[in-house]
Amino acid sequence: MTTEEQRQENGERAADAPFGQGWLESFAGTFMGVLFAPQSTFKALSEKQRSDLSGIGGAVAVVLLASCLNGLPADGAQSGAWLALKLFFGLGLGVFGWLLLASVFILVSLAFGQPQSRSRACLVNTGWAFLPWLFMAPISLYRDALGPGSALLFFLPMIWVVCLQWFAVREALALKDWQALCLLGLLPQLFLFAYLFWACRILSTVIAALAAWGA
Repeated sequence: MTTEEQRQENGERAADAPFGQGWLESFAGTFMGVLFAPQSTFKALSEKQRSDLSGIGGAVAVVLLASCLNGLPADGAQSGAWLALKLFFGLGLGVFGWLLLASVFILVSLAFGQPQSRSRACLVNTGWAFLPWLFMAPISLYRDALGPGSALLFFLPMIWVVCLQWFAVREALALKDWQALCLLGLLPQLFLFAYLFWACRILSTVIAALAAWGA
């Protein structure tokens, strides 16, 4: 068996166990599969969504853990109240960012009449694709020891996440390479501009209405 075949087999095994049955083993297998065999792992996860939301527990755990670790200070010198506040907002922003990104691809899937399993796959796959963000905490802790070179290391998890999101979206929606690249590179930004545009329009309308009411 070749190395590539072994990776595909590991990826298929990673997402094979349903949630609640050998969950820890399944989580560990998917964890390693996403890092070292993303294509086969995301494909296996996507196929599992035909029947249920298998893998959603692991996706939620990854997003929450990554958000929590990212909110921890590197020096640990902050007060308990401030630390709790940072963790709260870190968790909130992490979950919101995941759901916002997934919702963009889910809307595309629904708009083109894709089955609901594609939408579930978008939700699960994009959550797991944030896995490299866990490495931000160790880099922060060893920032002083690493010196100026640590600045470059901060970009590695981000680039890794973007690459995994590409695999995640491609396998979830069964896209070609260039389609996934265009979808990931353009659509979230367009949605963001649309959100900001309508938010500014609504805010300016409310301000104008309040000004007219107070005149």
